[in-house]
Amino acid sequence: MDDDKSAAAQSSVSKSPNPSHLEMMSEKSHYDLPTYPPIEIENPKTILATPSLVPAPYREHEQEHEYAPAALRPPPTNFLRIETGTRDIFGSWRIDTSLDIPESFMYLDPDRRTAPHDHLILSTLDATSRRRRIGGSPRPCHIDAKVELVRYTWSRRAYLDVWSSGRINFRTRPNGQRFSLYTYSKGTETQMVFIPRTFFGPIRAERKYEASSIAGDRLDIRFSPSVTAELLIFSNQDMSRSYFLGPFAEAHYDRHSWRGDQLILFTDAGTIVVQYDDEEWSPFW
Repeated sequence: MDDDKSAAAQSSVSKSPNPSHLEMMSEKSHYDLPTYPPIEIENPKTILATPSLVPAPYREHEQEHEYAPAALRPPPTNFLRIETGTRDIFGSWRIDTSLDIPESFMYLDPDRRTAPHDHLILSTLDATSRRRRIGGSPRPCHIDAKVELVRYTWSRRAYLDVWSSGRINFRTRPNGQRFSLYTYSKGTETQMVFIPRTFFGPIRAERKYEASSIAGDRLDIRFSPSVTAELLIFSNQDMSRSYFLGPFAEAHYDRHSWRGDQLILFTDAGTIVVQYDDEEWSPFW
């Protein structure tokens, strides 16, 4: 009986995916998962076989935003740069700012060598621009990402950059670690930024002036009711806004020396939505 079960199990594992799945999987690079929205993959071993390269997937509108068990999570890194203009970026990653990464492995902007390097860079912009120059008709490439921060008492603030030619869905689980998130989306695409309840710091949002004729003449940024209840407004202009989330009097905030949480959100002419990660989205905000 046991031999029969073993043989059956081996047979089921050895079966190839159907042709449509095989064709789609052959086109993926090591960090890509199915395009937006995600599709089902018949054989989970396709993902679990190399957890360090292919992050565990999640769905855009899942109700429970639980992270994968520790055994299935990719190992953390202190630097990760992913650029593509032909695919969506979709997955989850772990960042540990206490790790030492040789400079030869990192992309360093010559103008920023004295500033902290970015620990995570996700971009679907540059390659898209290259396609446009050769006469292609590129579709927007979206970013749907979860980032978990590994925290130690000596951990430095994490710097996360997200540049997209399409939609942005970005969720952060900091585990008490402080982080700085910079986002930019082209056109009229929507940004969804999910922050933890522990977020404490400034939020700056801006709409690009050169895109002001695309969709009205004002920045469209929306906060959930729970975020709004704790939000202090410093500036409310047509094209830019400035806020502080949390008890400002306790922050002793200084723009040049601040090392706590912060959001810097840019868009051409799209909508920016900021909410806590345990809230359900509502179109009536």
